[in-house]
Amino acid sequence: MPNTKISALNELTTTPANDDVLAIVDISSNETKKIKVSTLGTGGGGSGTVTSVALTAPSAFSVGGSPVTTTGTLAITGAGTTSQFIDGTGSLQTTPTGTVTGVTGTAPIVSSGGATPAISITASTTSAAGSMSAADKTKLDSIATGAEVNAVDDVTGGTGLTASPTTGSVVVNLDSTAVSAGAYTNTNLTVDAQGRITAAANGSGSGIAAVVDDTTPQLGGNLDVQAFEIDTSVTNGSIVIAPKGTGVLEVKGATNSAAIKLNCEVNTHGVKIQGPPHSATANYTLVLPNDTGTNGQVLTTNGSGTLSFTTASGGVTVNTQAVNRLVACSSSTDTLDGEANLTFNGSELSVTGDVTTTGKISGNGSSVAVGKLETAIATAGSAGEVGLNAEVVTITTTTGLTAGYVYYLGASAWAGSDADALASSVGFMAVATSASSATGMVIRGIVYLATDPGGSVGDVVYLGTATGRLSTTPVSATGDVSRVMGYKIGTNLMFFNPSQDWIEIS
Repeated sequence: MPNTKISALNELTTTPANDDVLAIVDISSNETKKIKVSTLGTGGGGSGTVTSVALTAPSAFSVGGSPVTTTGTLAITGAGTTSQFIDGTGSLQTTPTGTVTGVTGTAPIVSSGGATPAISITASTTSAAGSMSAADKTKLDSIATGAEVNAVDDVTGGTGLTASPTTGSVVVNLDSTAVSAGAYTNTNLTVDAQGRITAAANGSGSGIAAVVDDTTPQLGGNLDVQAFEIDTSVTNGSIVIAPKGTGVLEVKGATNSAAIKLNCEVNTHGVKIQGPPHSATANYTLVLPNDTGTNGQVLTTNGSGTLSFTTASGGVTVNTQAVNRLVACSSSTDTLDGEANLTFNGSELSVTGDVTTTGKISGNGSSVAVGKLETAIATAGSAGEVGLNAEVVTITTTTGLTAGYVYYLGASAWAGSDADALASSVGFMAVATSASSATGMVIRGIVYLATDPGGSVGDVVYLGTATGRLSTTPVSATGDVSRVMGYKIGTNLMFFNPSQDWIEIS
């Protein structure tokens, strides 16, 4: 059968003979070999048929269903009776039996004896063990855990004490002394080493039962009134403090300098007289005047602490008291002059000469009419500072600005201007005076810029392409906006006067 596939071979339908062979691949030599069917059975494993299984047991047990030849159940049951037992070999033996002829008891257990004895326990006594009665149990239940009971057999009273009787239920009494029972006033007492009062008598008045009983009380320490007051029960009564000799009433300070408070009649408010602080190192005495003085007098001191009421002298004299003149200071002591070049008639202030100010002249909607208006650079020397006649407005409040930079007014806030776009170059322009527009924005006049625009004094200043910056060089790039913003008058200084005309470079 050369060149025939194994799958194409005829199937063996009978039991193979031992000499029949099978094809097998020998892995060790990598070649196909044959093997007999008889050889396959010697490789281990295999199978067979059990024809009979039997079970045996000792004589104490009975085996049923043994042997099993095909299928079945093996069962083991006991072979003995209730009067038998199984010994160590598994054999049945007869259980031995006997008869109780007598039972004895050991005290406090008592037995009546015989085959059917009555067994009991005797009651306990003080000398013999036994059962406990219900009453005895109640007594024991009332004793605390760990309690000890000791019999009192000998008690002797010490000094001042008597024990009677000395055993059993003992009562100890305090011996009587020579002191008579009763109440004593300002008592003088004698006490022995055992703490007994051995003598007592009324005193001679060295002590008091109440403060009111002592007509000359003295303090042995500081008087602490706590939250109470020193008061009097006498209607319209006064409280008098009387130092002796050169002594004084001294009020000590605590957290603050000492003060005396004088309240109103209902004690809801008051005024204080207070000493100077510790840092003043003040030590002086003020002596009040002998009387109240007269109307118009003032309280003065002689410099040594003595006060007196005197009539005021000197005062201020006003010279040339012409109508409408305002008062000016004079070089003379206690003298004021009516200034002829400065008058006010109630509606008009007149000044003869120049008015000079380093601040602002402001009004509430009033107009200022002058024959000539001179502008000075004044102190404009840092970013945002202005000349005297600069026009400053406050329109809305925008923060985060830079003083000396140029901004345009948007719908709700000021924004940085530049010449790169129409939106930021053709609107209402102003120079910031600080970081907030609330301090004012310069819309016209002399102002100090944050950066110098370049060029020379007198050059035209244009809006620059850098945000917020100006330049003397006009823009030239397509889309830029050329707009004149004023003229240069010094380093960083310009006359700010934005033109309303502008040109977009194309």
